[in-house]
Amino acid sequence: MSDPPNEEGRVEPRRRISGHNGVIFSIYHYEQKGILASASDDRSLRVWNVGDLTDCDPDVQCLLVLYGHQARVWSVRLLPDVIISIGEDSACIVWSYTGDIIHNFKGHKGRGIRAVAVQDKLGLVATGGADSGIRLWQIHKTPSSNSNLLNLNFDASKKIGVPKAITLADINCLVVMTDLGFICTYNFITKQWIVVLEDQSYKSYGLLEVTRLGDSILCAIGNITGSIKIFSLSSALTCKAFKQHEGKVHSLTWVTSSAQTSSDTCSLFSSGPNGVIVWLEVSCISGDITMVTEKCRFRLPNSKQRWHTSIAFVPAEGLIVCGDRRGSLVLFPMEDSNKCIKDESLPSTNNLESSDPDGQELEPIHVLFGLHGKLGVTSVVYHKGFVYSSGRDGCYRQLKLEGRQLVILRKLKSCKGMEWIECVSFTPDGDLQVLGFHSTDFVVWSTRTNEKLCSVPCGGGHRSWSYKKEGPMEVFTYIKSGDVFTHRSQRIETIQNVLKDSLHGRELTSVKYVGTIDNSSQERLDVLITSSEDTTVNIWAYNRRTKLLHCLSTISDHLSSVKTLALARTKCQDNVLSTLLVTAGGRAQIEGYRLLIQDKEGDGTGTCQVIHIASHRLDEHWDRIRNKHRMLKIDPETRYLSVAAVDEIPSSSKTPSSRVFLAAACSDGSVRFFVLSESSRQMTLLAESFHHQRCVLKVETFVHTSGADSRVMLCSAATDGRIAVWDITGTISLADRTLEEGQMDRPLQDLGLVCLTISAHQCGINSLGVRMTMDGRYLVASGGDDNSICVCWITLDQDGPGGGVQLLRSVSPAPPHSALRHTYALPQG
Repeated sequence: MSDPPNEEGRVEPRRRISGHNGVIFSIYHYEQKGILASASDDRSLRVWNVGDLTDCDPDVQCLLVLYGHQARVWSVRLLPDVIISIGEDSACIVWSYTGDIIHNFKGHKGRGIRAVAVQDKLGLVATGGADSGIRLWQIHKTPSSNSNLLNLNFDASKKIGVPKAITLADINCLVVMTDLGFICTYNFITKQWIVVLEDQSYKSYGLLEVTRLGDSILCAIGNITGSIKIFSLSSALTCKAFKQHEGKVHSLTWVTSSAQTSSDTCSLFSSGPNGVIVWLEVSCISGDITMVTEKCRFRLPNSKQRWHTSIAFVPAEGLIVCGDRRGSLVLFPMEDSNKCIKDESLPSTNNLESSDPDGQELEPIHVLFGLHGKLGVTSVVYHKGFVYSSGRDGCYRQLKLEGRQLVILRKLKSCKGMEWIECVSFTPDGDLQVLGFHSTDFVVWSTRTNEKLCSVPCGGGHRSWSYKKEGPMEVFTYIKSGDVFTHRSQRIETIQNVLKDSLHGRELTSVKYVGTIDNSSQERLDVLITSSEDTTVNIWAYNRRTKLLHCLSTISDHLSSVKTLALARTKCQDNVLSTLLVTAGGRAQIEGYRLLIQDKEGDGTGTCQVIHIASHRLDEHWDRIRNKHRMLKIDPETRYLSVAAVDEIPSSSKTPSSRVFLAAACSDGSVRFFVLSESSRQMTLLAESFHHQRCVLKVETFVHTSGADSRVMLCSAATDGRIAVWDITGTISLADRTLEEGQMDRPLQDLGLVCLTISAHQCGINSLGVRMTMDGRYLVASGGDDNSICVCWITLDQDGPGGGVQLLRSVSPAPPHSALRHTYALPQG
């Protein structure tokens, strides 16, 4: 704080405020309150009592020191009731003047939020991020999570045991099973515990599952001897009890679906020894269970841990999708009950009655074995024609049914670091939410807005927990150290209008144009694909009429940055644009996808279905090959810097249309050659060459046709400024024979003959383009770090020396640029 300059032009500070331990990026003065806020490199905000700036009082008191950002704080704003800050951690935090966090808005990607604007009267905050996105948030003056974690004080002194399993029937009713076989309920309104059932045969080991059917709450419990009880909470004494298995009941699952014959019925699945699953249909009217019918029995495939963990009906196909403890997805037919076991109505007594022992178990019609790893599948959901599954491998997957088989479309992840996914579910408006544990917190993650909707610090993964949300109220409860804890909160629904879609969180590395779609409204959608250093690939639709760019889908399978993209077999049929996309980058990782893009009626944005075909990593390839002790181990830090597809297959070749050959430029000095098969969904490394002995930066392919003969050519460019021209026709022919014979473990073959080497630049070549001219020759254009462009004309002669490739002329205009990043040879005419 300073006065105007004196007669000598010098300014003497009136006050000097210190306290931060780093650079101060922003200050904001609120004159009405006489306070000043500062944002700093030390990840803190500080609020100072400066009073009237015209006052000469040198004392400045620090009122608040606020820590909440995980990185540097860029800017701060002071409002009458709240403080708003933005930071490098992509968070916009709303603080109270007592130092509490009211909101923590997250949705931007990458390297932080750079700009913020506030409209206090409307309670709106607009943020602009380094990801080029603009978002609008609704702020409130009270915390969004206005309840703390509470201990429900389960009273074990009444000799009813210790809680072992809990389930929320709804947001006001909690059902608990103890290790002594007691079933208790807790009412969140009256705050009272009630014992509803006791059975000593369910002590020590017991399973509990609860569901709501109309106005009734149904419970099912299972024990170690194979017995199952089904009862309604409103009439627990009139339960249905029977012995369904000849041993331990491993799991119980309630499933309600449109496949049910009546709104008063739901299904219960139980798993017993030897992988046997029993499907029961339960009818309940006005709280009374009127009938329990055994519909069918299934048998899971052999595994050490052989029981189901989740079930979903696919009524349109007459199928049942089952997830098991081994991590597999299993498909069963939904057979008619008359074909399985005769219906049996069980009397309302406590006597155990056995089911029909002559029931035959149905075998699976399709199995995806170990899809989610050995820790098991945690949930299966069927939604709008697709199957979604989650597992403790930290991933959730999208699948579809084709010919009574499950086909994997995509493998997806939620927020970074969330490796313990418990389930996926859909909201009524179609938002896919992921529930699980992120470090020590229980998290509900929205895939639509890419933010945490709920986060409860509970200590981490729990064996027994439950979550329910009805309207704005949400409840999370769990067992820890023999006590029952709950977190109830009134979620304030905040608007989050995405005013401008974010592009990427870091620098773009590649852009590809796919094609154009014409919709029924005479609108044209241009489809683009971008890749970035932020490890993601985005598919975009640009509407020429509205001038808006809309993100159709995001691919986030890469472990490191995505350096390059390649397209092949692009076609548009019946207004569906289809293309084969290959992405590659760091950690020697390459991925293949089939994209199906079409217009969305009345929306003007389009939809994109992403089908993952295959992937390849060099370190995994090295681990699979034989005699690897005799070979030089591949560096897993190798990067793919460029990928080119052989999109035109010569007519003389016997290559199936489902195969696509790929050439990759690698940072370890090699050019590698792959084949991607859509039919077998495999990607195989076939050949490689270390001809350049330098980091290879670019590759391009083209097909030369002369009469009835065709040759597949490859151009590669490296950091030494040289361009190599290869004839890989023989490599493709040999690869076809190898694939037909199934000799996948044979040693890698040599890439082929280097027909010509061109010294085009003094250093690295960043861009390379090849175009056939009207006279049958080929123009090769390149740009490099030496600020120059080099244009070469080459000709191919089948009978000439050195493979028949000759350099006719080379031109290097005076360098008009800095280092070139891309060149493109335009077609003539």
